Amino acid sequence: MLETSLLIVNTDAAMSEALRGHLSRDQTFRVIGTADTGTKALSIIQSEQPDMVLMDLLLPEMDGLCLLKRMQSMKKPPIAICLSEFYSALCVDAARRSGASYYIFKPATLESIASILREYAELSRESVQRAQFKQEALEEDEYILRIHRELNDLGFSPKYIGSGYLAECIALALKSPMLMQNLSNGVYRELSVRNNVSPKSIERNLRTAIAATDADGRLTAQFGRTPTNRECIQFILRRMNFLP
Repeated sequence: MLETSLLIVNTDAAMSEALRGHLSRDQTFRVIGTADTGTKALSIIQSEQPDMVLMDLLLPEMDGLCLLKRMQSMKKPPIAICLSEFYSALCVDAARRSGASYYIFKPATLESIASILREYAELSRESVQRAQFKQEALEEDEYILRIHRELNDLGFSPKYIGSGYLAECIALALKSPMLMQNLSNGVYRELSVRNNVSPKSIERNLRTAIAATDADGRLTAQFGRTPTNRECIQFILRRMNFLP
């Protein structure tokens, strides 16, 4: 099994060692070390280039948001998962905008943390495989045309705003599959910024377009019912051979 190299960044030494011990027994990960300051973490990240960083935001010398931004400026930034007892909606949003893929709130069990890390490690591998496929087979404008052709073949009418949103969702899922992990805080939020509407509006318009397309039962024939937004996006990705 391909291991995911991981750096643990936390000021709590006992927590770091507990995480190191637990994750080192998991064949998914290779823990390359721990750091208790943002400056030390950045030095290790630059020299070792880990696949993933599990990090607190409240760090001495260089705070977590600054570290996230420094990582994102790298040619190949690691996946950043935040683990913090500090809760603030503004802070969570700032972390996401600075490059964090997920935010875990303390207290959390070692196994629940490991489960989230495993999920993102797998998503990362899928992302690499998908990116390789796209690079070999399609230029960006070509696969966007393919998405629209696929929607047209399934009967999605361009008169529904949700049909356009669905095409954008699929394009975003291809570029960054992690955005599919949490639709509301992932693709919906991303599209809401692009289109200057609320995430709820994105969700609602998608449902409307899917329901209208399924009026003759063409999607129900595949699912036994009208599919959810997530199911529809994944169904189209599979039809296009972007998902197994």
